[in-house]
Amino acid sequence: MPPKNNKSVSKGSTATSSETKQKEKVGKSTNAVPCCTTCGIEITDDVRALQCDHCTSEDAWKCVDCTELTKEVYDHMMSTSKCELKWFCNKCDSKLSSDESLSNQNKLDRITTMLETLLAQTGSIDGRVQELETSKQSMENQIQELEKGLQVKADKSAVMNIDDRLKQLEQQIQSNEPEQASQGTIRTTVETMVNKQLGEDRDLAARKLNIILYRVPEPNSTTPDENRNQDLNFLEDFCQEGLNIDVKRDVVNKIYRLGKREADKVRPLLIGLKNPDVKSRLMSNLKNLKNARECYKSISVAHDLTPGQRQQVKELLSQSKDTLSENEKLIVVGQNGKPRIRKIKIQNRSSAQQEQA
Repeated sequence: MPPKNNKSVSKGSTATSSETKQKEKVGKSTNAVPCCTTCGIEITDDVRALQCDHCTSEDAWKCVDCTELTKEVYDHMMSTSKCELKWFCNKCDSKLSSDESLSNQNKLDRITTMLETLLAQTGSIDGRVQELETSKQSMENQIQELEKGLQVKADKSAVMNIDDRLKQLEQQIQSNEPEQASQGTIRTTVETMVNKQLGEDRDLAARKLNIILYRVPEPNSTTPDENRNQDLNFLEDFCQEGLNIDVKRDVVNKIYRLGKREADKVRPLLIGLKNPDVKSRLMSNLKNLKNARECYKSISVAHDLTPGQRQQVKELLSQSKDTLSENEKLIVVGQNGKPRIRKIKIQNRSSAQQEQA
């Protein structure tokens, strides 16, 4: 008898005749030999037959003649374990076909659902496209209105009208020479004042990030680079030890002495900073000098004022000097705009001193 799990053919290669009942029940046979479900022949060791690969039932055998397989195909199926051909009995074939149909139906339902979703999204996109087209048309209409407005403003007749009015004004000026001279004088005066103020504003902007240190000992080096390096070292030490803030030389844009070198005279040290925050922090910490070492207490720090501002300060100090008491001193505050004079009280001083801060 062939083994139960024989290799078998696919459903398309099975016999087309309907399955018939066995002519003789297997139970009546002494050896319980299975029979072909089509012709009823007993499946013995010398009979070529196949058993259903799905149910492997003893009642699911069929001889090769009834399956209509050739000898070569049958021998191939039985000789290799890699053959993918299978044979199913009629019952299993019907059941598997029904399951496959159900699976295909489920797939079809899912595809249908996806198509409906895509159609709905397409409808939404169409609506959005329509909105964009409407918006585009509205913008085109607005552009056309603006173009019409520009054409009206640039109308040649309007330009000619302005030209005529200018000519009339020129004739009126020429007919009144004294008045014209007066207007010319006023114009010159106004232009001079405006140019002076513009120059002052430019000078103020250029000095905005500068500070001036007074009474800073001058280096004795013979090279400008070495002098500059020593001044930078003093600035770092002065900020660190005198003002209790950390200021490095990389925030310095420029540093140099004002005026020509003279014997027994210490020139002011001008320092241009890169960042307004650094200058603000430095000026706001000048109060710490009262607790600093003696070499730093004598240092005065001031804004880099314009010539016009310095003249204002000179006049203010002169006006306020007579009202100063022995325990007061005058300081100048403010750089942007008009400088102001403030009185502050001092201790352990016999006379008032004036300084810029």
